[in-house]
Amino acid sequence: MVPRKPDILVGMQGRMSGTHGLGRAFYWPNQAPIFKADLHGLFERGPVDLEIGSGVGWFAVQHSNLFPHHSLICIERSQVRYLKLLRRAKGQAPRALPIRADVHQWVPSNLSSSSIENIYIWYPNPYPRKQRWHRKPIFERLLWILKKGGRLTMATNIEDYAHEACHYFEKVWNLEVLKSEPLPKEQRPRTHFEKKYLERGETCWEITARKP
Repeated sequence: MVPRKPDILVGMQGRMSGTHGLGRAFYWPNQAPIFKADLHGLFERGPVDLEIGSGVGWFAVQHSNLFPHHSLICIERSQVRYLKLLRRAKGQAPRALPIRADVHQWVPSNLSSSSIENIYIWYPNPYPRKQRWHRKPIFERLLWILKKGGRLTMATNIEDYAHEACHYFEKVWNLEVLKSEPLPKEQRPRTHFEKKYLERGETCWEITARKP
């Protein structure tokens, strides 16, 4: 049985300031602004990639070395991790753009169709099962902003998650799965979670899919 594609639901919470669509600041109820970013000119400087759940910026530094001509939008919701990400990016990842935000609200309001070359999602929470990334309504928006031929990479330490994601990628989202395999034990960690799992001897899976 082919799983049903999730209903489209792109909601906004809190209040927005600004009227130009880019660089908006989001105000959550009873909180200070959680980010303010200006994207004008970013896409004129070359390819742009998106990282979701950037943590403290380990991957941003690796990405800067591997793809020096790509910009990387780094979205992190936690204030503590975001501040560390900001400091690390400033010194070691000159083309990274750290943003403190919830991806469910920020992406629909700031990124346009076919604007992103690559999307990276690292170790998403596997529970509750019905809220896994490939089942979420926001996933369709992610594919909408991904360019034709663009790639989406996801990593998880849950084998069942990896297999289910592959199934959804192919059967629901019509993506071409290019790779679904365990990471080598000598993998250089891209996040704190990955470092912890590899040091425990756990198997970490990486899935890469291409938008046709």
